[in-house]
Amino acid sequence: MKTRTTFLWVTAILALVSCTENTYLGDPSGTIEGNGAILFSSNTPQVTRTTAADAAKLNYQFKVFGVKTVSSSDQRVFATAPSGVKPYWVWFVDNTASTTTSNSSNWEYVGTSGQTYGTTDHQVSLTADQTIKYWDFSASAYNFQAWSDVNAAAADMVTAITKNTMTISGTPAQLANLYISDLQTGAPASFTNHVVQFTFRKAATKVRLGIYETVPGYHVRNMKFYYTPKDGTETSSEADASEASNATLTGKFIGESNPAAATSFDVTYEAATPHKAVIKPSSTETSAKTEHFAFGTIGTNNTTYLGETATSPTWAGGSADYTSVFPNTDSENIANMTLKVDYELYNEVSREVIAVKGKIATVPAAYMTWRPNYAYTYLFKITDDQLTPITLDAVVIDDGEGHQETITTIPNDGTTVSITTFGYDATNKKYIHDEAEYETGNDIYATFMDGATVPQLTEATKANLVKVYFVDYKAGASDQQKADHPITETSVADAIAENAAGALITFTDITTDGTTKFTAAPEVVNTIPAENGVSTKTIDALHLTGVKAAGKYAVEITTYKAVPLSAGAALAGYYSVSSDEYTKLTEGEYASGTYYEQIKTYKVITVVAP
Repeated sequence: MKTRTTFLWVTAILALVSCTENTYLGDPSGTIEGNGAILFSSNTPQVTRTTAADAAKLNYQFKVFGVKTVSSSDQRVFATAPSGVKPYWVWFVDNTASTTTSNSSNWEYVGTSGQTYGTTDHQVSLTADQTIKYWDFSASAYNFQAWSDVNAAAADMVTAITKNTMTISGTPAQLANLYISDLQTGAPASFTNHVVQFTFRKAATKVRLGIYETVPGYHVRNMKFYYTPKDGTETSSEADASEASNATLTGKFIGESNPAAATSFDVTYEAATPHKAVIKPSSTETSAKTEHFAFGTIGTNNTTYLGETATSPTWAGGSADYTSVFPNTDSENIANMTLKVDYELYNEVSREVIAVKGKIATVPAAYMTWRPNYAYTYLFKITDDQLTPITLDAVVIDDGEGHQETITTIPNDGTTVSITTFGYDATNKKYIHDEAEYETGNDIYATFMDGATVPQLTEATKANLVKVYFVDYKAGASDQQKADHPITETSVADAIAENAAGALITFTDITTDGTTKFTAAPEVVNTIPAENGVSTKTIDALHLTGVKAAGKYAVEITTYKAVPLSAGAALAGYYSVSSDEYTKLTEGEYASGTYYEQIKTYKVITVVAP
């Protein structure tokens, strides 16, 4: 689900002058106009004027705080007082560009205390004079911070500000209306055509959760969720009926959904360009941390059933709309996230009811960073696959720039192995997903969880070995045979285990195939692309580079489970371990001790032609 772009460029107009000489700089043509004030542009000589449509996203106003550094001393520039939150208002009026020396693209900041300025119904009232500002070319650097609250005076949420830091306070709903710009910093000459150009991004995160099922012949009804209160003591769905229908994830989060009290956050900026805002709870906000997050009610009962497709799931809260939440970026507040549920399988024809209890899906902590200006969709799937009674099917992450990350998982009840896959367009640096189908030409990544840990992938004879198979039907298989025996994780596992000649489902190990199926051989890597499609996450993964052939692929991981056995037990088929290498045992007498059972877990990937 793509979200509309939620950032925009705004040109803040400044007139520039040198304090060390009476020479005015900045006119691209080199001509000094009138009193020497500069007409500002974007990164071209022509004047770029912000449109009313863009300005409307900021409620036609924002505030700017500026500091210059001269001889290692910081001095406030865009501030009306030596301390406190006293920035400059900047307001928008269409068709006013170039009407004053401080306005070249419809944004103005020069005004008089007690006067009202701006667009009708979007006016600002100045409480102090705002004078024209000039560049000081003796300064080694300028730092500009800007923000806009689209519903109220921005200072209501920004409670403190210093160079490169701010403190903001509000509820998730209030943060949803707050835009914070990337930090603009550098020497005066580094600003192209002497224009300060801000990129604004929303301060809040958006999340939603949906569940659907694909159990042939059955409907899923009477779904109940386990609830973990702040003290960490789990309460079963049956014991706490008031929470039983509330889709609740257990993990570490900042605040809760729609808390009554505002929470205080410290704002700093990333060191790397474009210097995006980093929003973390203030050190005093210990009460803001919680061990669960409630997404909203999923109301299934005896007559209301769970959705049955990925495109039409049942949404928590009864709507596909996102809920604004606090960012969750502090590593201290990020952990594995789990969903635990009870539900019934109901057959309308036979009226059979199957009660399913305590099923769990786990999301790795690596995917639990909630960044400002991103939208996260958690989509869970219930299936009849024996390997995966409940699965996390997809997590789609959209940021303001349209990038998307999709995670398709076969989880995990806390003891079994899960495999997560997502597609990545390396050329355009974006994530791709279409109901778990991937197009040829793109990369595919597979990541793994063993219980609640992320295993380190290894070579042959050791645990966590990964392989890739190309899976198909035997030549001449009828459509009815294919319909009766679909290619699933279970059917692939059975086919590989039986390895019978002439079997309906065939498989080919292509782990080292870098020419027929991929543009390079599958490889184990220790980083994967992160949400923005540019940076990376540190996590072991299998990388399938440039898939060339459409069809079905199966990713396999081999793990080992410890099994204590008594002396003389029939140990044939179990494994012993030495120096991290596993050896299959044959018939014979063995001493009592711990041996190992080999477990193979599969994930089927569908690749289609564009």
